[in-house]
Amino acid sequence: MAVYVDDAKARYRGMILCHMIADTPGELFAMADRLGLRRAWLHRDHFDICRKNRARAVRLGAIEITRREAARIRNGAKAAMNYPETPKHGHTPIRMRAVSDGFDGIQQLGDFCINEDGTRIQMAIPSLRPFLKKEKGWIYIDLPIGREKPAHSPSWKWDGNREKPTLEPSVWAHGHWHGWVRNGEMVEA
Repeated sequence: MAVYVDDAKARYRGMILCHMIADTPGELFAMADRLGLRRAWLHRDHFDICRKNRARAVRLGAIEITRREAARIRNGAKAAMNYPETPKHGHTPIRMRAVSDGFDGIQQLGDFCINEDGTRIQMAIPSLRPFLKKEKGWIYIDLPIGREKPAHSPSWKWDGNREKPTLEPSVWAHGHWHGWVRNGEMVEA
């Protein structure tokens, strides 16, 4: 199991970016946390990182690879994790499944994990615009929650049910999915 950085040199807003990927979501998020990246910056299965963060990632143990090697690893990881197809607009409710181990435990659409103190929920939600056609179309999100709506915004009120949660208000991942989490199901808005 490892974290990788490729040799891409994409230009964006005056920066030169590459991709950071990993064998598991947990490894990817652990490295992202060490680099100070926001989880909201995740692009389905990778982070775009600047040259400075690439160098830091290598110092922290990331393996340098080519873009072609990255594509092979990404495709192999998807196959190994058996990513399901994602429903498009008008889908029936998606039954959620409680898992342990946070992002490491999330392996399919609808999987979720609530942390021990009940302040965050991580879940796999539909993505309506896959980055590559061969991707299965779901993304990870990490949301602040509380039994009362937390003061900071955005945040979601949680009903306290760890098996079949309900969140208020609706969940909207810009450009991906908008819907409700009600009684352990994702219902499209």
